[in-house]
This record gives sequence, C-alpha cells and structure tokens, in this order.
Amino acid sequence: MCGSGLLSTIVTSCQDAFRNQSHPLHLPLTRVFEKLASQAIEPDVLRQFLWLGGSPPLPSRPSKNKTDALSCDSANAAWSKGSEEDTVDNKTDPQTVVPVSSSPWVSKGSTLALQTAMSLISMTSPRHFQLRSAALAPSFVEFDMSMEGYGCLYLPTLATVLGPNAEQSVSGGIGMVSFFPQDRSLVISTEEVEFQALDIMEPEGEVLNPSPFPGQVQFGCGNLLVTGQWHHLTVTVAKEAKKSCIVSAYINAQMLGSAKMQYFQPLPGSCISMEPTSFIDVYGYIATPRIWKQKSSLTWRLGPTYLFEEAISVETIEVINKLGPQYCSNFQAVQLQGEDKYSDHNPTPLVAEEKISFGINATCSSHTTVQDIKNAYNEVDGRLIAKEIGISSRDSSTPIFLAKNIAGHLLGSLRTIGSVAVGQYGVRVFQSSPAATSLNFIGGPAILLGLIAMARDDHTMYAAVKVLNSILNSSPMSEKLMRHMHGYQSYLHSTTVVLGIKLLLCFLHNRLLLNKFKEGIVAGRWLENSSAELSVLMDNLKDHPPVPDNGPFLVFGFSVLQRCVTDHVHIPEIYLLVAGLFLATPQPEPPEAAKKDLESMLQWILQHHLTEDVLKIGLCAEAAVLLLEMVRVTVNKPIADAEASWEIAYPGNIIQFLGLIYHSYTQDPVWHCPDFLRALAMVAFHSGPPKASPEDATSEQKRHFQTKVLLSAMDVFRVASQGEGKTRPRDSEH
Repeated sequence: MCGSGLLSTIVTSCQDAFRNQSHPLHLPLTRVFEKLASQAIEPDVLRQFLWLGGSPPLPSRPSKNKTDALSCDSANAAWSKGSEEDTVDNKTDPQTVVPVSSSPWVSKGSTLALQTAMSLISMTSPRHFQLRSAALAPSFVEFDMSMEGYGCLYLPTLATVLGPNAEQSVSGGIGMVSFFPQDRSLVISTEEVEFQALDIMEPEGEVLNPSPFPGQVQFGCGNLLVTGQWHHLTVTVAKEAKKSCIVSAYINAQMLGSAKMQYFQPLPGSCISMEPTSFIDVYGYIATPRIWKQKSSLTWRLGPTYLFEEAISVETIEVINKLGPQYCSNFQAVQLQGEDKYSDHNPTPLVAEEKISFGINATCSSHTTVQDIKNAYNEVDGRLIAKEIGISSRDSSTPIFLAKNIAGHLLGSLRTIGSVAVGQYGVRVFQSSPAATSLNFIGGPAILLGLIAMARDDHTMYAAVKVLNSILNSSPMSEKLMRHMHGYQSYLHSTTVVLGIKLLLCFLHNRLLLNKFKEGIVAGRWLENSSAELSVLMDNLKDHPPVPDNGPFLVFGFSVLQRCVTDHVHIPEIYLLVAGLFLATPQPEPPEAAKKDLESMLQWILQHHLTEDVLKIGLCAEAAVLLLEMVRVTVNKPIADAEASWEIAYPGNIIQFLGLIYHSYTQDPVWHCPDFLRALAMVAFHSGPPKASPEDATSEQKRHFQTKVLLSAMDVFRVASQGEGKTRPRDSEH
C-alpha cells in the first residue's frame, strides 16, 4: 500500500476529513495514514499532510538531490512557498537564523501544533522492528514459501573460473549457509554440489587425498533466534594451510561457534579439473532457487547483504551489527550515531574497498528489463538473467527487479552487477522511506524546533520535545542536521536570545533572587507536573510517559547561564546586558549612535551607570565571571575568517572595560573574589594551568596578586591586538 500511492491519494482526496476533527472519517483516516507513514512516505506527501489545517501548499518543486537536506534550512525556509527570498542559503553562517514568523504553525495555534506533534510521534516511534536501537523500518526483500515454494535473489557472474592454460586463474565459489528451524540450528557447508554436470568438467572416479576435515558443520542458535525480530548473521572463513580453513558464525555479534573445515574446492561436486582453455562463470543464489522448490509456511525477510573477500575481525562485526539493518553504504567512513560527534578526523574504513565483492540492499533498487540490462551492463548478464527468470533474452517489456551492487563503483576487480528477484508471487520488495527519514528532506529538525516554539502548554511542549527526541535517536541524518544547524542554545534568532537574557537579568538585579539563582533550584518539577495527564498520547502508540525522579537534584543557575552566553559570544548586546548587571544598571538602553559596536556600548555604560548604586550594593562578581568566560571562549576558539574582526576586538574591549572599572572601584570586594580571580587567570594563561591566590592570603596580598594578573592580562591582549594590527591603541582617536 505504501508503494502504490495510497498515502498521496488519501491526503489529496480527504483533506476535509483531516481538517475537521468531528468528521466521522477523521480518526480512522489519521490512524491509517500514521501507520503507513511510519513505514514509507514520500517527502512531498508528508509535507502536504503537515500543511493540513494551515494554508494550502503550492505545488512543490522536485528536489534535485536528496542530499540537499544537509543545507542549513531554518523552520521558515522549510515551510516556504517556494519564494527565493524565503530560502536560507547553505553557505549562510549557522548562527544567522531567519525568523519563523511565516511558518503556518504560527496561525495554527497550540492545539493544532499538539495534534501535529502527536501524529509525528505516532509516525516516528518504533513499533515491531525490535533490533534494539533500530526504530525505523529497514528496506528488505521478503520470501514467502507458501505461495510457490521458491523465491530467491539471483546474482549473475559473481566470479570466473578459468582453465589452467587461460591467461589467469581465478577460483571462486561459496558453499551453503542455511537455517534449520526445527532444531534452531545453523548449517554451514564448504562442499558445493553442482546442479548439472558440464561437458568441460572432468569428473574423477575417486578422490586420492580425502580431506581430514569436515565439509559441513552445524551450530546451535539457542534463544538467539526470535520470531519477528531482525538478526544480524555473519559467517567468516579464514583460510589456513593444507586446504583447510577456520569457519566462525555469529548472530547479533555473538559467536555461535567456530570449527576447522576443509576449504572450498574450485569446482563443485566430484569434478576437480576442467578443459585447459575453457572457463565458466560462477553465479549465486540467496534464498531458495526454483530447482529446490518446496512449499512451506516459512516467510522471512532479507536486509542488507554483503560478501567480503577476507575474514573480518570480531570488532568489525560488532560495529556492523550496531549499524543496524537501515545502514546502506560500503563501510568506508562509518560513524556510529551519538559517538565522536565533534571529532574532526576522518573515520577509517572498516573494510578495504577492493575486498568488498558485493553489497545488496533493497534501498538501491529499481525495476528494469532484460534489454535495458544488456544495454546498460553486458550481453552475458542479460542472457543469464533471462534464462533464470524464463523469458526471452530479447524481452523489453517484462519488469525485472534489480538490486544494484552498491560496491560496483569501488576500486578493485570487476564485480557482479547486483541481484534480480526470481519468483512471481512469493517475492515481495519493500523500500523503506519512513516519516522520520522523509522529514529530513522538507526541513528536518527545523520543523520540530518550530513546533517547540509554538508550544503554549505542558502537553504540547512534552509532545514536541518527545517527537524531536524520537527522530534524533532513530535517524542519523536528523541528528547530523541538528548539529549542522547548531540546533542544540544556537537555533534562535539573535533578537530572541537578547530578549531572553534581558528578561532573566531583570530578575537577577535583585540580589536576593540572584543568590537563589546561584545556589541552585530543584530540577524535575516541570516534568513532574507535565507528566500528570499524558493520556492524550495516541492509542496506537504503545508507550508510557517516563516516571520523574522526585529525588533532589540541583541545577545551578549561573552554570546554565554561562553555557548559554558562551554560545552567543558574537552578539554584542549580550555583553552590554551583562555589563549592566555588573554595574548595577538595569535595562541599559544606549542611543542608536552608541550601538555601532561593542566598544561604543561599553563606553556609554561607563559614562551613564549610577555610581552611587555601585558604591551601595557593590559590583556583581557573577556578572564579571560571565564576561571573562565569554572572553575565554572567544580567545580559545580558532579564527576561521581573517576578517572576523569581532573575534579579535571583543576580548580586548572587555579586558579594557574591566581595567577601567578596576581603577574606578579599587576597593570593591569583587577584585579578591576567588571565582573572579580564577576566571581572570584562565583568560590570561589560557594555554597553561590556572593560577589562584591562596585562600589564607591577606587582603593586601590578594589585591597585589590580582592587580598583577589583571595588568598582565591587559598587556597580553594589547600586545596581541597590536601585533595583529586589528585594533587601535587604547588612547587613539576615531
């Protein structure tokens, strides 16, 4: 149903039912849509569904390439109507974000935002695909043995076996790996049996040197096989001397067993030689070919399948297992979700590219014809496929499912073109494109952050955060987009950040509130209140709200505020607001002429702050520490752009500002506050260990120490700034 266009038909023909909650078809249509969309939905169809309840969307422009989703789109751009001025260029500074005022959710209100979030939760949460962290349905090929008794993937020209007088000798072939469901065992055989004898082969009456090692081994799987779950099967063959090998089997990276066996023979059956100048093409089957036809009740699904030309290590098997059945690539730059997020080094390949014989994944598949295969690839493969399926080699109308070899472009020898599905009724192909993945191509996390911004009550906030968390945990691309767009204190417009800081600092000008904020507040209260009535979750989402931990857990306000302001060191207004808290000057509002740069703002507040208030309540040490932390973060970050003058000017402006304040209020206790001295030392000596004055030092000793540190810091910044030629001397004029 997902692949037949049903979702597109529903969302196009039943818009009234979707928009009207009292419509008798609203609930059943929504449930059907959500269940199907959790498996596969086209991005444009998902976009139309999310637009229901807002303005009707204009016809979307087809994407040139799905990888365009890695551009830094804002919530506004994700919902734009196609106008050029609404699009955020992917070269834009990720700290520069377009407002979300044109988002249709702005007009929807909190109720419709809640409904949208609930639908997305239902679409993106795991159901019965239970491979631990695998929340998304993978692409697969299904084989139902009850229909015809056979069904397989046929791989033409896996390798070529040449006679001894040919130009080169290439041995190929793999034995048999099969499950026995009766006793839950895995059988591995290195003895190949020919389907039929070939004239070019020369059978031997007796084997002169029989192998002392078995040609077949059986491993018990025990409780590792669970019906209805995905399993990762690995079989490794490590060749040894004397035509023997070590065969090991793993399920979900857990070893079933290991045994010494006879190595594969070049030719099947009792044939050990062939005519000197002849050759044969080796082909392969995955699942049950027609020649072994036998009806049964077995139905199983095949996910990504690979053949490597060398045995891989246990560590590699564990990594591949963690990637899950959704993985679709060649292990050349593997990065597990949630690990090494901020690492700049290039991941090393798990498997050398020349050692990958083939990779088969239903995601990289299409329907074609024998004639197209002959034209695009080669005549031989076209004839072999036509013979296997039972049609004419000149056929140009019968659709053939071809899963391309995703390793076909890699370095190394020639590889098979891929595999074709053989079987009329018992083979089914599913190409996964769940909502959590399709969402990335219409805005990704920006849409979900827009939902969070629209939340006006606990229920909507909880639902919006839950769907964001679900998608980030299940979709590696979403998590990558989230980091790419700085979606975790930077996906906010700069004016929003300034207003938020301004509102908070209004309260902190009250020293009683400031002390409570500094000492910490108990976390978890909001979650405890918001989870009291979570019965609004949909009935087809079998999930339960987390039980809050009522134990005391303190969140220290200035630690959180410090992380916030250090993420926005490029915004000059934040420095001004924190400087206002430092000088006991609430709501500093300089005129427009004084807002041209940070230096002008700081000069203005120096001239207009109330000296009597500072003398009465003192300078705010916490604000001074915030200013120094912002300086430290700036001087420690690499300067990517030589023209980024603010990264050079702002630290000097703040240090000069603190120096002037020091000379104006030399007796203030802030100057021998340990937190201030520690932060100042971290700035002055950021490349070495921090320094601090002893706690038992006298007041005079502390003042002498901090004066030396402060003057040293000022000298460091003045010399560095003059050396770069980016700032003028302190006493120069405009």
